[in-house]
Amino acid sequence: MLGHEIANPLAAIVGFSGTALEHWERLTPEKKLHSMAAVGRNADRLGAILQEFLAMVTVESGELTARPVPVRVTERLAGVVEAAGGDLTVDGPPDAVAVVRPGHLDQIVANLLSNAAKYGGGAVALTVRRDGGSVRIDVEERGPGVPESFRARLFDRFSRDPATAAEVRGTGLGLYIVRELARANGGDVVHRAHPAGGSVFTLILPEGATRGRDGLTG
Repeated sequence: MLGHEIANPLAAIVGFSGTALEHWERLTPEKKLHSMAAVGRNADRLGAILQEFLAMVTVESGELTARPVPVRVTERLAGVVEAAGGDLTVDGPPDAVAVVRPGHLDQIVANLLSNAAKYGGGAVALTVRRDGGSVRIDVEERGPGVPESFRARLFDRFSRDPATAAEVRGTGLGLYIVRELARANGGDVVHRAHPAGGSVFTLILPEGATRGRDGLTG
């Protein structure tokens, strides 16, 4: 599986870069741009695969550490959405504070947004709310949803739904890593089917005290 996931983007990088180098002078500006965009896109894919497997090794070796700190969640997530190239508006109180390692929060939500893009056509809502000592972050999408027969294995390592595995690229590690990162920070992540179709993934984190900006990681 790992060989297959790496071989596809690597072959694309070799193919497009080789063609560009061999025929550069004869290529139109549009074809040059297309070739370089393909190289960059597949290089990003290789980087994401590497990140997933390094995270898995860290989890499996017992070396995952969180060192959580108070973070202004709504503000932080706006930066995550921008970095992902999305146009979602983060809906939530600006003073909501969760206790979490900032980089872990970024990775968790980025993975959930990526998962929504691959399986649900993209996230349609990103919501922050307080709930009895916790901060809950909902990522909603309106795709076909997760088959009921697969839900019990949704967060398992290397687990992929056979109905979509042939059509959607993936390692089966994204949601596993999301859950392990959440639990390392004293939280969790859960899934529920949306009544209107699609899925809602909810990240649950301990709530921090609402104070002034001093001491908070925005």
